[in-house]
Formats: sequence, structure tokens, C-alpha cells
Amino acid sequence: MSEAADINTAIPAYLGYQRASHPQTDWPAVVGALGIARAQAVEIPMLRILGALGDMQPDWRPLGLWKGSEWAVRALRKAHPGIDDRAAKALVWAFSCNNR
Repeated sequence: MSEAADINTAIPAYLGYQRASHPQTDWPAVVGALGIARAQAVEIPMLRILGALGDMQPDWRPLGLWKGSEWAVRALRKAHPGIDDRAAKALVWAFSCNNR
């Protein structure tokens, strides 16, 4: 698999998307999904993406929580065009939970 495909697998696994009630940092889930070597290969790029997401500053007033979260992930995807739709949904979920 490509690094982009592995990152797209790692993001939802790491965040606990569709498994947990709130975002988490589940490194064992990434290792379980990819194996240790591939997980280690995407750890730093994945954490950079998550860090860049945390730096996003939507204008919450006109957008509200969900639209602001979608805006943040759209902006992130411009800088990281390899992010697929499932990983993007996980990122929107995490951003919205982290900014309540």
C-alpha cells in the first residue's frame, strides 16, 4: 500500500472513529490495522496532519460547530490532498468534539 492509503487507514483507527464515543489516541489500533512497520512509517505524517488540524481557526460565529469543523477539514485537505473521505469524516468528528 501507499503511504497515503496507510495514513487514511491510520487516522480513523487512531482517533477511534466509529468505535469510541469521543476521539482518542489509540496507537495500538493503528498497529493492529497496519502492522508495526507500516504504522511506524506513517506515525509522524499522521501526527503532523492532526497537529495542522488542531491549528485551524474557523470563524465559528457564522458557521457553527459542525460547519466550522467541515471548513477546517476542507482547508486541511487542500494542504494534504491525499486525505480520503473516510479519514476526512473522522477528522471532522474529532475537530467538532475537540472544539465543543
